[in-house]
Amino acid sequence: MAPKIFIEPPTFLGEDPSIPAEEKAKKRFSVKGKHAVITGGAGGLGVDSAFAMFEHELEGVLLIDQNDEGLNKAKDRLQKVYPNKKIVTRAVDVTSPEEVFAAAEFASQTLGSIDIVLSFAGVGGKTVKDEIESMSKIVDINLKGTYLVTRAFGNKMVKQGKGGAIVMAASLAGHEVCVPASPNAYGASKAAVLSMRMNFASEFGRYGIRVNSVSPSYMESPMISDLKGTEFNKKWNQKSPFGRFGARGEICGPVLLLVSDAGSFINGSDIGIDGGMSPRL
Repeated sequence: MAPKIFIEPPTFLGEDPSIPAEEKAKKRFSVKGKHAVITGGAGGLGVDSAFAMFEHELEGVLLIDQNDEGLNKAKDRLQKVYPNKKIVTRAVDVTSPEEVFAAAEFASQTLGSIDIVLSFAGVGGKTVKDEIESMSKIVDINLKGTYLVTRAFGNKMVKQGKGGAIVMAASLAGHEVCVPASPNAYGASKAAVLSMRMNFASEFGRYGIRVNSVSPSYMESPMISDLKGTEFNKKWNQKSPFGRFGARGEICGPVLLLVSDAGSFINGSDIGIDGGMSPRL
């Protein structure tokens, strides 16, 4: 049997002239009533994205990470601002098929539906020595983990039959050589994510599930906190058209575009969030 093809556009396109323009614009980026899953949910980019989606009426979220303490802190921060929203956490090793597929089942039962998945779990090596020692870990988490999360949660979304949106965390390093850094294992893992995004977009697109990615450069987050003020930071700023790392929250706009009806015809694409670095490298 041929898969069901979703071809109907969303209803925000202006058919009803009685709806005020401001309301149409708000609806376009709304995720009202939807539920999200975020891996790397204890990290800065994951938490920032959760805040942004709650601002746009997200109903609930499952935060996934290996860091229990970080998950608890993230949940407390979100619940303090959004006390009436459903915020659930689960410690998961994204490199374990058993744990990831169990988490997908848990999400389906706990949230009721899985509408949005942000696959943001990732690690890197800050020096060549670090990278050599941790290459397997880098590839396992960044590539295998992204695959398992997309496969497990994507399969659940297919069964739901409602479509949805998946956003993978790629990187500027997956496109370019990030001088003065040379993150070989990290860059290779993210280049593979970019390829995987296109294949999943083709596979899941026929079920109304859009699969895209974002490619940040260095963004302020706990992952790179020890780089601030270093010689590397200064050299990077000299090359950057904006003269700085990305700020907290600057990932939120692209993510909202990709998970809302505003991005309803975007599938298999990547959005660079790098302040103009990619044309200069």
